[in-house]
Amino acid sequence: MPRRIPRFSGEGIKDAQVSLHPFVTDDDLLLTLRRFHRSDGDDVVLLLHGLTSSSDLFVMPEIYNMTSYLLDNGFGDVWALDFRMSNRLPYNTNQRRYSLDDIALFDYPAALAELRSHVGDRRVHVFAHCLG
Repeated sequence: MPRRIPRFSGEGIKDAQVSLHPFVTDDDLLLTLRRFHRSDGDDVVLLLHGLTSSSDLFVMPEIYNMTSYLLDNGFGDVWALDFRMSNRLPYNTNQRRYSLDDIALFDYPAALAELRSHVGDRRVHVFAHCLG
């Protein structure tokens, strides 16, 4: 049966430049940030998904999603992180099981370093869902 709503789609975001920013953590995992950019301003928003989900939580095409809401309401630079807990990534299906400590020690610092390399010292607001 074909999917009515495609997985890993950007269909939920209109009128924004979307770019993918891969980066590597200090413990050698490849993670990604997606940037949804309409305009530069003083503020940047970083979206963090929770357990068993991914950044797709914030761009679902079937609803007026969080990313669209932020872009439509004055936050022109929105980023979404897929960290090692993301269901887009295979890391917790392997023998090595990661913990929340691994995310705090490795994923978040590397993600913020990557984000800062693009936005400089602008204010970063974090919207975290669940364990994000």
